[in-house]
Amino acid sequence: METNTVVHPGFILRQLLKKRNISSKDFATELGESPAAISNIMTGKKSISVGLARKLSGFFADEENAADYTPLAWLTAQAKFDIEQHEREHAIEVAADENRFGMAACEGAREARFNG
Repeated sequence: METNTVVHPGFILRQLLKKRNISSKDFATELGESPAAISNIMTGKKSISVGLARKLSGFFADEENAADYTPLAWLTAQAKFDIEQHEREHAIEVAADENRFGMAACEGAREARFNG
């Protein structure tokens, strides 16, 4: 399941289901999950829980690379995605703060030093 680019594990799930020619609705029924929940995971709108990771691991146990689909592998993929997403969001916040406060704060401090 390891990739160079961090992707939501729902993308990986979508690829595995496509490879097996299984619809998300049939897959949801087989796992005992709602089709909406599986759809939300496959579109990256919902995270993979521990319980679902265990179900996914069991479902894909017969895959050639079954060791890549353990509960830990699914949860690690989710954690990596979440961390990268957070870092992207944080970078935007930092840039926004620098744009909003950076130059004005620097100019204000400079003026206070020279005029104080």
